[in-house]
Amino acid sequence: MKWVVLAIVIGLGTYTYVTLKFRKDPATAHRPIEDAKERFTVSRLRQAGYLRTPAIAERPADPSRTLAGLLRPLAEVKDAPAGVPAELSETFAELPKLPDSFQNVSAPASHTAMLPYSIQYVCQLPDNSGVLGETRVYVKDNDIAIITDFDRIDADLLARTKDATVLLQLPAGIFRSGETFQITLVGKTGSKHWTLQVH
Repeated sequence: MKWVVLAIVIGLGTYTYVTLKFRKDPATAHRPIEDAKERFTVSRLRQAGYLRTPAIAERPADPSRTLAGLLRPLAEVKDAPAGVPAELSETFAELPKLPDSFQNVSAPASHTAMLPYSIQYVCQLPDNSGVLGETRVYVKDNDIAIITDFDRIDADLLARTKDATVLLQLPAGIFRSGETFQITLVGKTGSKHWTLQVH
């Protein structure tokens, strides 16, 4: 009888260890359709000469304080044609969900190549059922396109406002000293554009 109990205890212990060690995390579960779209997009981006660069995007607790911390003078921000630029849009397996437009875009007009570059802006989401998603930065030569995606939240929930303030930090590695960059915030009904001088 004690051998049966011992075998059960050893079996349960082994099963528990193997289950906990090798269990898949639901967040990283195999998603074949999404993975295939991602591979397709990355391949097409390379072929078109684009580099997708990680960026740090956060919702500032005190937008006026983070705005005061941006280097001066600020760039002159102008309206730009809406939507993802044609050459870039052809690389996506599925177009991102864009904010409608942007307000209060604040970005330094000049920058030091060795430091990250900070931008603050307000996204206008289509309705109160959206929440900010991933922000992606696409670089080709001296053109930089910033795409702020958004996700749908549960049908029973609503965001308090359609406006979302974003503080975005671009990595230093994408800038070259002595060159001028054209930066575009891509929106569905209105985009914003400005020039950055790097020294």
